[in-house]
Amino acid sequence: MSKTRLTLNDGAHATLGDAALVEEMGCGAEAAFREFIIRFEDQLDRHARRLGYAGVERRTIVAETLDDAALALIVPGRPTPRSLPAYLVTALRNRVRNERRSDARSRVREGRADRDPGRDYDVPVACSEGSLRASAGPSWEPPAPSPAVTGLAAALVSELTDGELDLLVWVSHHVPYREIAAWLGVGYAAIGKRVERLRGRMRARAASYLATVSANERAALESLLARGAVPGRLEPPRNALPAIRPVSREGASR
Repeated sequence: MSKTRLTLNDGAHATLGDAALVEEMGCGAEAAFREFIIRFEDQLDRHARRLGYAGVERRTIVAETLDDAALALIVPGRPTPRSLPAYLVTALRNRVRNERRSDARSRVREGRADRDPGRDYDVPVACSEGSLRASAGPSWEPPAPSPAVTGLAAALVSELTDGELDLLVWVSHHVPYREIAAWLGVGYAAIGKRVERLRGRMRARAASYLATVSANERAALESLLARGAVPGRLEPPRNALPAIRPVSREGASR
């Protein structure tokens, strides 16, 4: 079904809610895209500053995040996230994390080239991580977690609601409780209680699962959980997080 574009003056887009603004963007309204940038640029700029970005580098990563998010949001048939601020902060954090991983891998490759100048490292050092993956062909896949980790991840999230999964993702990305509370329209204390209850349930489920595996698997999983633990934070095993996706309209309130 084709979308019906509203008849609005440029300034009127500032009065639209987030969902209506995205719909206008999907209809190709340039003023809606300008309002989208104005509405969320300062918020992402503050987060980028908090993550250690400054100057041109900060402006660039904010602009790239907003550009990519705008294109993703107007894909036909894609549901609008329940909370655009949460969606955009998550997108920024994912971009920062991926850039830092790519930079770290580039430094490793450069270090290898310095230690072994006889080898031809020029091509991999000059290429991005994405290019190197693409060069492996369509059969390339990321390393799969072990069966023990996969089983633990499934046990941890199997009984969580959509809203609890969203909360788990946000907390694992260190989004402040006050911001989560603002996104969900609840009090700061309520978020703290939800996280504490969720932490207790996941610890209990992890303990139950560990009792069912072999001694070697249990030792490996206990070591993994110990490395990922941060006081005051809910940290599931790495690779156990569900994919970040738009929040369902009813999920966050469960």
